[in-house]
Amino acid sequence: MNRVWRIAALVPMRKHIPMGDNGSWPEKLQPIGRFPVGGALFGEHRFVSSVWPDAAPPGEDWFMQEAGALIFWSSAEDAHKAVAQVEVYLDYILDFLSFQIQQPVKIVQLDVVDLTPPVRVGEMRDYISYPYPLGYMPPKLVGSVHMGTYQTVLYPQIPSSYVKLEKHVQRAVDWYVKSLHATTDADAFILLWISLEVLADLMGEKVAEATRLRCGHEIEKCPECRKQTASHRQGETLRAFLKSFGIAEDDVIALWRLRQIVHGAFRFDADGVNNLAARVQVLRAIVMAALKLALGVRPDQPPLVGFGGPAITPMVGIGGNKQITEWDVCFEDRSPVRVAYSDR
Repeated sequence: MNRVWRIAALVPMRKHIPMGDNGSWPEKLQPIGRFPVGGALFGEHRFVSSVWPDAAPPGEDWFMQEAGALIFWSSAEDAHKAVAQVEVYLDYILDFLSFQIQQPVKIVQLDVVDLTPPVRVGEMRDYISYPYPLGYMPPKLVGSVHMGTYQTVLYPQIPSSYVKLEKHVQRAVDWYVKSLHATTDADAFILLWISLEVLADLMGEKVAEATRLRCGHEIEKCPECRKQTASHRQGETLRAFLKSFGIAEDDVIALWRLRQIVHGAFRFDADGVNNLAARVQVLRAIVMAALKLALGVRPDQPPLVGFGGPAITPMVGIGGNKQITEWDVCFEDRSPVRVAYSDR
């Protein structure tokens, strides 16, 4: 049986500092909140945006940031399904706000509580919370911690002298190290793929093929001048490079499909980035193996990078029962205006 759930996202937004007359510096730095307040309908889900109450969690610079609230109501069997129903709308609103203010806007806390009527203040109801400061991450912002896939150098050393690397190798190292700094799986995949392309260009066997038409037919020779149409095919070269490291055909196909992420081939939703963390493990293992070859490091010498281990998302949810507060029910009488939403 479905219940009515209230999903409230805590979203900090940087305040505005108005300038003085004629654009001069103000006499006093007095930040002004600018979080948009209102109500709407997204699909069948009622929505309200408001300012979070004074009980906003500590830790943020609330002098310079305003604690905004994005609140949805959803009918679902449980809290997790309720969040899944409005996730696309939350992501849409966060994108919209980020685009306007040119700063990342993220959810630092997400509270979901059962408000199936009738409900009163003080009553105990089921709830889950993704607490501050990790909060809740939409699919495109998820970053994973990979467990059991690395064997690192236990006691690292500092080189005694500078050795200038071949330019392609240095570029591949640069992109690989950038991937280690990535906070999301999607960013790590893209950075690792760039490193892979640099290494494939340096080390991979170039694959040449005749021109293939969209209908699938190949033209080996030009019908006018009779010259061969075979030329270097980047896609086939990369796929051959992946296979040269013993990667299964299914994994090669999956990696190549995900590579289309840089061309906007699919959305950053749960379906579009399905198994992305697992693919990052495979791609990182391949790039590390290729880098070690390029650097002259023995394959059995650490660091060793494998795949197939668990990937943990640092997004913690807690649940149980909570006492209903005035904040939980303060918008129950709002009548929002319907807003149309179309899949982008």
